[in-house]
Amino acid sequence: MKGLINIKKEDNECFRWCRVRHKIPVKNHSNHLERIKMSDKEFVKKLDYSGITFPVRIKDTEKIEKQNSINMRFFGYENGRFYPIRVSKEKYDQQMELLHITEGENSHLIIKDFDRLMYKFNKHKEKNYFCKRCLHCFSSKNLLEKHQGDCLLINGTQAITMPAEGSKIYFKNHHKMQPVPFVIYADFEANTEKIDTCQPPDSKSYTTTYQSHGACGFGYKVVCHYDQSYSKPVEIYRGEDAAERFIHKVFEEVRSCQSVMREQLLN
Repeated sequence: MKGLINIKKEDNECFRWCRVRHKIPVKNHSNHLERIKMSDKEFVKKLDYSGITFPVRIKDTEKIEKQNSINMRFFGYENGRFYPIRVSKEKYDQQMELLHITEGENSHLIIKDFDRLMYKFNKHKEKNYFCKRCLHCFSSKNLLEKHQGDCLLINGTQAITMPAEGSKIYFKNHHKMQPVPFVIYADFEANTEKIDTCQPPDSKSYTTTYQSHGACGFGYKVVCHYDQSYSKPVEIYRGEDAAERFIHKVFEEVRSCQSVMREQLLN
């Protein structure tokens, strides 16, 4: 996957080497981001992993965060699905994201570019920005920053914006408090027929279509809210042309309702 670095190590301290690569990034791909260099071995001595056993368990992450002043987030990947495993509760300036994949022994991949990694899981193929907590996608960095105040996983509660002190809200659309003069209640009946389909791939979600619905009848009733004398009895129809017939009848009823309204306005 794009945006990942798989550290090549000879011990079971993958977690610590990922931390080193995060702290000392290698920008040039020709410099082999996955290799552990002498400078990395020197820098790892500065990290505080006292009291931590390797391989690191996810439950030990909170202790590592506090000892090194960093937020760590774990993500998983299974059956083509990318999902969060652990979201940090700390609010340090430094951030690190790790992809946790189990293949025989525990393995961690450092996420070098989170937005680039998430790109393949999004249908919109323009540049996108993702919230690293709720994985919500945004079309601009500005929208992502605005989202930080609303994200439930960041704030621990739904964001509430109170009106300014002394401000007032006025209700103006009083006409919307009144019921509409006419309402048409309608229902359709349909015959179902089985259809043949192919087996969809398991790599993505899908909906299996196994039958089609053909309209064979309908019923509707026109109701007038302000004068029941303009309401009409239920009309029922059955036939192969039920859909076309229904559209034709509805337009007739609309013209009839409009005619009644014009007469009432004139009177």
